[in-house]
Amino acid sequence: MLARISIAKNDISFSIPLAIRTARGRAASADARLTGVGYELRLLIDEVKRDLRLSLVNLRATTELKEVALRELAVAQRLAEAELRRFEAGNSDYFLLNVRERSLGEAQLRRWQAELNHQVALANYYGISMNQEVLWGETPEPTAQQ
Repeated sequence: MLARISIAKNDISFSIPLAIRTARGRAASADARLTGVGYELRLLIDEVKRDLRLSLVNLRATTELKEVALRELAVAQRLAEAELRRFEAGNSDYFLLNVRERSLGEAQLRRWQAELNHQVALANYYGISMNQEVLWGETPEPTAQQ
């Protein structure tokens, strides 16, 4: 099938086969879809990079919080031991001893909460990085400086 176009001023006529125009239209449509898929792929890559960066930040933060909780626990243990010695020497009472022991228990709880948060952050990092060896425990845990 041919399409005829004529321009009135110069009375020039030419014909373009309809099949060629249809093919060009399909090619342009395919090109546009391909460009769209490329943009979607780029968006997904950017999202994964962002998620990985956030996961690493979270992993570093939970590592630091875990270290702080361990230091807090060590201080609480020393204070509880010192208060026990003071109590045994007669320089303290049950109330102060109870306060120190309670602080020690709370520090232990915070330490385990920090450990749990770190393990969750680590699992998220491994899940986002999709490193099968790490997911199955075949390589060691990454350091906080990565």
